[in-house]
Amino acid sequence: MALLGSSIDPSLFSNDYSGFARAGETQGQMYAQMGKDIGGAIQGAAQMNQQNKQMQGQVTAAQKGYESMAKAFPEHADFFNSQAQGMVNPNTSLAEKIGQLSTGQQLFGNVIQLESAARDRAMLNYKLGGGASGGAASNKTSSF
Repeated sequence: MALLGSSIDPSLFSNDYSGFARAGETQGQMYAQMGKDIGGAIQGAAQMNQQNKQMQGQVTAAQKGYESMAKAFPEHADFFNSQAQGMVNPNTSLAEKIGQLSTGQQLFGNVIQLESAARDRAMLNYKLGGGASGGAASNKTSSF
């Protein structure tokens, strides 16, 4: 005679906890990725902050340069002062100011070329006119 329950295999009652383990592993991977993403965002923000500081330094230097140019070329002071004011305009974004720098540099190059050409013409007129007593020679510089 067989005892009651003797035909039951006790290994059938073992619990499988592997699903919980996989869920924990998946959750751990999720937190690791989230930490990596947050770290990347912080690093990106730090780099952006550094770039903004560099661009702001360029804008400040340009403003001071324009102010110096206004003093060096008084006949073009209005232009250089307006450029300098554009660099401190609070309604203009930093990116727009950086864009204005390249335009300002081109205009500055044009002013220098115009001034150089005007001085060359004045010198030529001076030489052709026989010095200070030379007729219609003009020492007036260009204006744009």
